[in-house]
Amino acid sequence: MLPTGSIGHLSLLLICLSCVYVSTSSALTDRGHLAQTERNEEIASSLLTRQSATSPFTGENFVRLGFHASIVVGDTLYIDGGEASWTSNGANISQVPNNNTLSIDLSKSWSPSTATINTIAKDDVNIPVLNYEALWDAGDNESFYMWGGAVSRSIGSADGRNHQNGLFQFKNGNWSEVTMNAGSIFATLNRPAAGMIASGNGVGYYLGGYNSEVDPESNGPFSPDTGLVTYNMSDNTWRNVTSEYDSTGTAFMGALKYAPSFGSEGLLIAFGGEASQPTAWQDNGDLFQPFSSIAVYDPSGSGKWYSQQATGDFPPNSDMFCAVGVQSDQGTYEIFTYGGHNDSYINGMLIPDTNQRSEQQNFNGVYVLSLPGFVWFKANDTSAKPRTGHTCELAGKRQMISIGGLDPSSAATVNFFPLDTNPQGLGIFDMVKLNWTNQYDATADPYTLPDPIKAWYSDPNSNSSVDWNSTELKDLFLGTSTTASPGTTSSPTAAPSSSSSSSSDHAGVIAGAVVGGVLGLALIAAAVWLISRRRRYQRQPVPSELSNEHKLNEAPNNARFPSDKARGVNSRGAGGGYVVSEIGGQQVRPELDNRPVSRGPVRRTELESPQSPRQPTHELDSAT
Repeated sequence: MLPTGSIGHLSLLLICLSCVYVSTSSALTDRGHLAQTERNEEIASSLLTRQSATSPFTGENFVRLGFHASIVVGDTLYIDGGEASWTSNGANISQVPNNNTLSIDLSKSWSPSTATINTIAKDDVNIPVLNYEALWDAGDNESFYMWGGAVSRSIGSADGRNHQNGLFQFKNGNWSEVTMNAGSIFATLNRPAAGMIASGNGVGYYLGGYNSEVDPESNGPFSPDTGLVTYNMSDNTWRNVTSEYDSTGTAFMGALKYAPSFGSEGLLIAFGGEASQPTAWQDNGDLFQPFSSIAVYDPSGSGKWYSQQATGDFPPNSDMFCAVGVQSDQGTYEIFTYGGHNDSYINGMLIPDTNQRSEQQNFNGVYVLSLPGFVWFKANDTSAKPRTGHTCELAGKRQMISIGGLDPSSAATVNFFPLDTNPQGLGIFDMVKLNWTNQYDATADPYTLPDPIKAWYSDPNSNSSVDWNSTELKDLFLGTSTTASPGTTSSPTAAPSSSSSSSSDHAGVIAGAVVGGVLGLALIAAAVWLISRRRRYQRQPVPSELSNEHKLNEAPNNARFPSDKARGVNSRGAGGGYVVSEIGGQQVRPELDNRPVSRGPVRRTELESPQSPRQPTHELDSAT
């Protein structure tokens, strides 16, 4: 035991060193925040020079927007391409291509009716205006890429723009075309449309789609693009790999999401939409992909596709729905879907009959796929209108924003009318309370597992097992965790950056490491000095301690070293999982024990047990 004086000296020294460290760290942190703030202001200033707060696609004249693409980068929601309808002097103007990039500030709270939607004109005729574009996050919080898309059939090729195949980047409020590397395979790729899109870990992914470099007046059939195309943003290289999403290698208008928390480099999750014959595709719903079958792609060295059966309450077969992925603080990954359609009305320009319109009423629900449970849930809140041809994005930390879209149940002969029931085409869904709301909250708490999903994972009596199709796939989800950053949807966790802000960030990290090393050495020296003082005190006999010395020597080992259970270390559960016990009401730090610890509510003992793979229905109650 240290003498009282030593404890006082140690406490004083540690307090002083902590103050120095905190002060230095705070200065470095403030400097980094200041640099980032200045960078954000520079970007905002650049955008404002080309933006206006009015647009025929927004405000009181707005009617509908559809077939567009959207992405969240930093604190901004961007909407690009697609077609819109609005009113002008009492006249209806329908299906006009959106020649602007729209943006909404997510750093401030707003309601759909009051949100300011800025416009950035595409003045350069070499920047295409297309439907069904692919947008990939560059991972630098300020830019994204656009590839693919189809020319609007409402105008054909009469707009005079260059619609040849190309990759384009939006950065600091400006569009530019990306120059390909010499010998790139890009020249061999078709310009695709209506495929399945994701980005993550510095790579853009495009699954399937059809060759859109055809007569835009054509109603098909179209030529499918098979395979998975990848674009590496760090070295500007392309790959075209075999797809096993469907036996034909085709995929259209479904969902593809990058789940960063599984596998060694994250995993791609694909489901829904359509497949086709290898040589021709027509959007008539002949080959819908069931939501009960989930395809998983490992983008690491294996490059392998897997198929896994899901359970729960599945969405109806459909395409042109929207999907948003979000990482929970419990080690799970949820994908929220909304809307869709299953007839030929939307793209076939056909007038639906009464039966078709009635069936499309089913596409007003929100469904949630939770991984690694591979189980579907349905939210009870069905107050939203059926919707298709829209997009959804994760905004803030826990809200899904629905953007635009058409009503597949509408009796109107022109599907871009009547007026959208969502003000400015914006709908907001709380992903924790599981209900639609009329306010975007920029300060909302982070996403956590909704109570019904949390209950499913934690209830030992629930059917919470997965009948894994392969041991390899199970290991990807329940084995070694990834080094990719969690907490994002389809955003990359690493990407190239040559900006000055990146260099400043690296400098701050290096400076912090140096200061931390100096302080660490000071702490070690102080500890050595105090230990030497302690030994000097211990060499001086204390009568009260000497009289009890034989009792310590005679004590059994288990009296001096408590059992693992008493010490609160990890102990193996009955099913092979590990349970963290507590010491003095505090959880044992996992890094102090080299045995595996379970990931939050994901109960490995349940997921690995062979139980019935099907649970009839999971309804998600909307929180009040």
